[in-house]
Amino acid sequence: MLIDMMVVTVPLLAWLPVGQTASTDTTPSHDRPDHVVQSALEQLGLTPQDVRIRLTDLNIFDHQPRRLPIVEWALENPLSTPLVADYVAAAFSVESVADSVGALSQLSRWLGCTVRRNLIGDPLEAARELANQPDSLVGAVARLHVLGGEELTETHRQIIKRKCSRLPTELNQAIALLLYVMADAQEWADMAMESRDHASWDRILAVLRRPNDDQPADETLSSMEQYREFREVTTALRSFDLSLLFVGAQEIVLAVHEVRPVLEEYSTAEMTQTTLRIDTPLGDIDIGRSQKAERDSAALLAIDFGGDDLWHYAGSNRPPVGRVSVAIDVRGNDRYIAPDGAVGSFGSGHCGIGMLFDFAGDDRYECQLQGQATALFGIGLLYDESGDDEYVVVDHGQAAAQAGAAMLVDVAGHDRYHGYTLVQGFAGPGGAAALVDLAGDDRYIADDSDIRYPSAQSAEHNNSLAQGAGLGTRGDYREGLSACGGVGMLYDRSGADQYSAGVFAQGVGYWFGLGMLIDGGGGDTYTGQWYVQGASAHFAAGILLDRSGDDEYRAAMAMAMGAGHDIGIGVLVDDEGDDIYDAPGLSLGAGNAAGLGWFLDRTGRDTYRVRGRNNLGWASANQTGTLRAAIPAVGVFMDLAGADRYPDGHGSNGEEWGSTPDVPRGVRPGVARAIDLGDGQLHPDR
Repeated sequence: MLIDMMVVTVPLLAWLPVGQTASTDTTPSHDRPDHVVQSALEQLGLTPQDVRIRLTDLNIFDHQPRRLPIVEWALENPLSTPLVADYVAAAFSVESVADSVGALSQLSRWLGCTVRRNLIGDPLEAARELANQPDSLVGAVARLHVLGGEELTETHRQIIKRKCSRLPTELNQAIALLLYVMADAQEWADMAMESRDHASWDRILAVLRRPNDDQPADETLSSMEQYREFREVTTALRSFDLSLLFVGAQEIVLAVHEVRPVLEEYSTAEMTQTTLRIDTPLGDIDIGRSQKAERDSAALLAIDFGGDDLWHYAGSNRPPVGRVSVAIDVRGNDRYIAPDGAVGSFGSGHCGIGMLFDFAGDDRYECQLQGQATALFGIGLLYDESGDDEYVVVDHGQAAAQAGAAMLVDVAGHDRYHGYTLVQGFAGPGGAAALVDLAGDDRYIADDSDIRYPSAQSAEHNNSLAQGAGLGTRGDYREGLSACGGVGMLYDRSGADQYSAGVFAQGVGYWFGLGMLIDGGGGDTYTGQWYVQGASAHFAAGILLDRSGDDEYRAAMAMAMGAGHDIGIGVLVDDEGDDIYDAPGLSLGAGNAAGLGWFLDRTGRDTYRVRGRNNLGWASANQTGTLRAAIPAVGVFMDLAGADRYPDGHGSNGEEWGSTPDVPRGVRPGVARAIDLGDGQLHPDR
């Protein structure tokens, strides 16, 4: 694994409130905050230019390639980040299989290789024409043999034809359509992998599949040998064309959406007893009631029409030959239990594409390592449409990506997510990951009671790297080879949810990464330790946006609730509700070591409980003798309405304040401002 430790154009960028009067501020209109925040800034004597990270400052410290544009946008425009909530709500409200295409398009955009196969024309037209030909399923199997380097003999062709004749014509054509599209995806994936030989990709996957324990698989490796491994991975990352995999993945999703009505029509009691199995060089085609629990690998294509099934392998490709794997379960309360030692399962794409679609039932997903929507130089998707589901993984999973894109979508139900590290919307270098849950009262647990991955900050807490985390690999204190972080997001649209984690979680960025936790509504609780709830370290961005509900935020140690460290930004925005903030030092709008922290609570009767003095609008003094001495730390706290409660000596309703320590000579003072509007009205005469 690659983690050390321990201009994207999106619709939101053109936003400006209707009727807003142009101000004398020279900030471009698309970079301005909304008018209430803008007015509060002006009362504090600030402009948006004062509350941002300049890329020219950032470039002084590290300018290695593949820094993601959306990360740079967030660093330059922290006051515009609340608009991300509207953008995500529109782009990631995946109500159907087809909507997953648009969401995958956004992940491709985050990675700077935008692919939108559903924008113009019909990308399935050619495959559909082939699927409507006589004996189309036999023809699709023949093409898969050719791609696998084998010719389908006439004897084998006749055997397959007899097998296919057991299925209704409409179902034959539906399966053929899927296979033709998957064959195209196999070719796109092969093309993406052409730049390196199979041995190189095997070595790269072996490195990336290691558990998150910061130790090489072979502890006898010298530091130089470890460096060679990392250099091979990083070199591949900088030259890899992920867009080709997005083409194949999006077309597969469109094909699954198109054939779904046919699959559901034939999900009868009779069909659930049907078995069709065809071997191909790229993997098996496994249709109907077969012995899935006895498989030792995932099929190329597996379809189950009904029943309460046990799956050990589903929707995880087998490189280098099998670049694509798709599994579809139409209905039933299913168990997806990966065997001990299995790596890559249940919607995982490793040097390829892996997808799992479950349309109905209360399901349980369980694996140890690399499962439940993971991507390593690939694309992984797990789509679960209904039911109260449980997801359990230890390390890497529940939407986790490095050098690829991973998405877990749960459309409905009261769900439970349990993991330890690199889970629940985690992205490493070159990765984009999204855990999307649209409804239900859900629980997100990055286990911090069973200490398996002690963090560098506190050995008593796990290094979670979870719940919207974008992390990079830091090499400046080793051989100088670093890798910029990816973009990890957890989006929960509604419900009274519970989030708990240890260190690095809940909208956190590290080393040029971006982590986002976005909650659309409901009375939620957030519990974490250090670097949580809109926090960052080292040139990164962490964002937590909560749209509504009476929420409670608890952080025990430091760097939380809108806190940025070392030229990074941390943002927490809560739009409405009577909220409780139980905050440590370096929180609630705190900038440390030239970092930037912004906290905004728009309305509600809120309660603030704080420990220490470096919070509620605080900025540190920088050290002398470093370039950071010329970059001010920024800490801004805003509560824009409501009768709020503060501890004695820490802020007050209807007041302004700020706290910056004395700075040494030659160091720019930090920018620390805080405002509580109390009645919600601005008072310029104060």
